[in-house]
Amino acid sequence: MTIPRRRMAPLALAFPLLLPGAAIAAPAWTTPQFVSEAGQDALAPSLAVRDGGGAMLVWQRSNGANQIVQSTERTPAAAAWSTPADRSAAGSNATAPDVAIAADGDAVVAWVTGSVVKTTVRQDGAWGAVETRPAGSASGAPALAMNGGGNAALAWRSTVTGFPMLVVATHTPGAGWGTTDLLFGSARPDTPRPSLAMSGDRAAVAYTGDANILARFTDGGAWDDQALLGAGATSAPRVAVASSGEVVLVWVGPHAGQSAVWVARRAPGAGWGAPVVVTTSPLTLSAPDVALAPTGESVIAWSQQAGGDTRVMTASGTGGTWQAPVEVSATLDATAGAPRVAMAQDGGALVSWDQDGLDGTAVRAVVRTPGGAWGTPATLGNARPTEYDGSAQPITQDVAVEVDDGSPVVAWRDTDGDNSRVMTATFDRTGPPHTAVTVPSTVQTGTPVDVSVTVGADISSVAGSPVWSWGDGTAAGGGASAQHTYATAGTYTVTVTSTDALGNARSTTRTITVTAPPPPPPPPPPPPPPPAPPADPAPPAPPADPVTPPADPDPGRDPVPADPTPGIPAFTLPARLALRQPVLPLTVRCTGGDCEIRIQVRFDAGPVLTRSANILEDRRFTATMPLPAAAAARLRRSGRIGVAVSLSRRVDGAWRPVATARTTLVRVR
Repeated sequence: MTIPRRRMAPLALAFPLLLPGAAIAAPAWTTPQFVSEAGQDALAPSLAVRDGGGAMLVWQRSNGANQIVQSTERTPAAAAWSTPADRSAAGSNATAPDVAIAADGDAVVAWVTGSVVKTTVRQDGAWGAVETRPAGSASGAPALAMNGGGNAALAWRSTVTGFPMLVVATHTPGAGWGTTDLLFGSARPDTPRPSLAMSGDRAAVAYTGDANILARFTDGGAWDDQALLGAGATSAPRVAVASSGEVVLVWVGPHAGQSAVWVARRAPGAGWGAPVVVTTSPLTLSAPDVALAPTGESVIAWSQQAGGDTRVMTASGTGGTWQAPVEVSATLDATAGAPRVAMAQDGGALVSWDQDGLDGTAVRAVVRTPGGAWGTPATLGNARPTEYDGSAQPITQDVAVEVDDGSPVVAWRDTDGDNSRVMTATFDRTGPPHTAVTVPSTVQTGTPVDVSVTVGADISSVAGSPVWSWGDGTAAGGGASAQHTYATAGTYTVTVTSTDALGNARSTTRTITVTAPPPPPPPPPPPPPPPAPPADPAPPAPPADPVTPPADPDPGRDPVPADPTPGIPAFTLPARLALRQPVLPLTVRCTGGDCEIRIQVRFDAGPVLTRSANILEDRRFTATMPLPAAAAARLRRSGRIGVAVSLSRRVDGAWRPVATARTTLVRVR
């Protein structure tokens, strides 16, 4: 049975309810699908996933003459698995494949051909040549692990000069495979594949020796001395490594005359602690597995005999303290075996197993939310005893479990009625991904802003159009592209949400700063008057007599005080000015001669308005100044706004200030 590895890249992913911006509505298992091709048997699936979504799956398949290793991939930008491709060469048998993949898509596939381990590496999207790993004859399946940066570790059981031991090698992007290390300590033949886990620069490997559980650890340097942890162990150990540096190891061995589930923990920066017993039973315990979250919580699962049945049990613990075991298989008259565990960053977990019962052999799985209880087990697929290749052979399950973009993925071997094929199912709990979101960082009031989103492929189909929330209390918009105009300056949060057919939603937010437009520039000065004709010079102006301005025909509306200086414009403003419309009227009178004037109005909201005019002597000029959008909005909102008015007169080609006044505009409803 294929045993999945705990790697940093897949296990750093959480279920969608743990992901920022992911809203859970109706999570459900997708319909199981065959991913290997029909016509020949496919065996031993192995699954790995990458940070940010996407997964790679490998298996061995007959081409009619030999067993070859094939792979398929589901990239973060696609919902479907790719067409299977050969990784090993035709002409020789390739068996027991394994796979690891990094966040950027770099990947490693390993298998056994004859008595040696073969590998091929994908870097920058291209697969390299098949290479042979040295160090004796391979006597077991290889195990791979990879961290988020693309560094990989490889381990396998080998026979060197007749002595069985563990062999490890590391691969670094750009540098290739390093020196092969021999980890001395007899590796028992009944543990064909070691357990290997990696997170950051930390890696741990565990396997069953002649009389003990053997464990080794490295923190980016050499492997430390082996630890002998489980005297009389009866099952292969499983190991998990967290990004914090914590390591948890689980196995089954004897205790006080009974069968027991044992756990050993290695705290960050320390050595292995003393093993502890999680549970005991006078009946058989077997097939343990472990997953570890960065929060420090571990979940272990194992098979436990109960009369004529075999149940799947789980327990969780933190820092060496374990809760009471809980049964999750919940089916009588059945044999539930080979459980596999995947765990999310903050406590979400999945356990899957294969189960033999009256209705045949099935793959089942159960999900636990963070801090919650285990849900109801779901049957993902059935492996019916069937005849193929001329012999009656029941099709057992090869189960591999990891997490893809926050959604658990399970792979197993089933039958299409003629051949054994590889199937997958995914527990879809995330909304459609946003591969690109475009929102400008700044915009001015009154100016339309364009936004857009690119929605990637979802495991379930995308439902409807994206919905935009603008953050200013106005109605939401819809579509992959949308447009909005802000009326008021400020900082707003723009949110776009897309939903899949199950109702799972994903939201992405951006911040936009809205500012008022700058004031308009002052008008350019008028051109100077043309010079007078030389033949007809203008006569000198007679001395001006004091002029008394005539009485104001409308003194109640526009009181203008007498100005003792001839040719000087003047105006007055009341302390409060009531407006029914967003328009400010200003009246100016010029006494004692003609005037060329400029009026500038400054609003507390920021804008500046300017008007210029020529006024004949003893005439009045009324300037109608419309309120800018920002000032009008503030007047509507608060009911009043402050205004400063300055009056200038052009004298000898230059503007000279004459008078200033300030008033408060009051909105009349």
